Amino acid sequence: MVQTTSSPVQDSGQDETRNGFRVGSSHDAPEKAGGTAPAADRPKLPPIVWSRPDMGKIMRRDLLGVGEATGAVILAMTALIATSVGIALVVSATLKFLGVDVTEIYNG
Repeated sequence: MVQTTSSPVQDSGQDETRNGFRVGSSHDAPEKAGGTAPAADRPKLPPIVWSRPDMGKIMRRDLLGVGEATGAVILAMTALIATSVGIALVVSATLKFLGVDVTEIYNG
């Protein structure tokens, strides 16, 4: 326990002082006697029972996870392709409306 002092405590050989604080055991704390409680006072816990792993359940869960990830990737790619085609249609319609013939660029 650390106690603050108004003035530095002189070294009595029992407590250590650091920057105006007396560091040491508290005189108010009760003495600790003994270590742990006897085994008879401890509550009894039920034994740990480990369930056996079901390989079929593990494989189903793993394959379902792979399937979900693959579906998410396919959905994202589809959305990206649809967005790019939509942008291309808007740009080509805008250029056609403005009277720009884009085919002249490809014909050379």
